Amino acid sequence: MNLGIIGQEAGLFAVTNIDDILVLALFFAQGAGHKGVTRRIAIGQYLPAAGLAVSPR
Repeated sequence: MNLGIIGQEAGLFAVTNIDDILVLALFFAQGAGHKGVTRRIAIGQYLPAAGLAVSPR
């Protein structure tokens, strides 16, 4: 295995997770004080992942 490629993959994974956290923080901040926002954000975060998990390959 090429350790350079593994390092790049780990770095990209970390960056996309940080980006995801920032985007979610913005969504939660915009929805603060509005009823049902947390539930809609969570559904919007997990529904596409669930769809990918059950989709035929």
